[in-house]
Amino acid sequence: MPPPPQLKHAFVQLAYTCTGCQKTSVTYWVEVDAEQGWLWKVGQAPPWDIGIVREVELALGADAELLKKAKVCLSQSYGLGACAYLRRVFENQIDALLRGIREMRAAAGATASQLRRLDDAIASRTFDEKTKAAYREAPKSLVVDGTNPFRVLHDELSRGLHGRDEDACTATAQKIITSLEYVVVQLRQQRAAREGFVASMRSLTKDPRRVMESTKRRAGRRTDP
Repeated sequence: MPPPPQLKHAFVQLAYTCTGCQKTSVTYWVEVDAEQGWLWKVGQAPPWDIGIVREVELALGADAELLKKAKVCLSQSYGLGACAYLRRVFENQIDALLRGIREMRAAAGATASQLRRLDDAIASRTFDEKTKAAYREAPKSLVVDGTNPFRVLHDELSRGLHGRDEDACTATAQKIITSLEYVVVQLRQQRAAREGFVASMRSLTKDPRRVMESTKRRAGRRTDP
């Protein structure tokens, strides 16, 4: 069979199917210029998903838009741009994340010195000091198989924005997004669970007679004409 003809300039369609499930497939369209020695992706179906989990979107507020922009950059393999957006998200959210860590550490019986270190980090104007405090003081419940997500966020962002090329930054940004979404969701869920538990305990420790009387009064109001 003769070799395929050399393409000087063309748009090529590439279709891939998952070797695991044999069902999921994705198609790419690539522009190729053989004479100048470059190619780039110009389309994809189904399109790159820039959606954000509802819980993450609620936790990030306005910064959810920055996370979406980072995902758009990733869809075009602009890793450096994605890392820049993700650093902005982390910078904007670091104080809230530190406050979440402080609440969890306080509830777990942290010492006064440990809580003071977190207070100092929240008050600090140095982003690097804040991120270091976050991974040093991160509760064990957030560490998975020895991997501290705050350590990943701190290290990968620093490396991604200093000296890495687009391909390396693309891989870095994917790690950062996974770690950031995990941290945001876990802190939010654990805080909600703790608040729910405290509210439940408070209701159970009330005088049963008062609870019963209050219930009867509410029932009486509902039946009044």
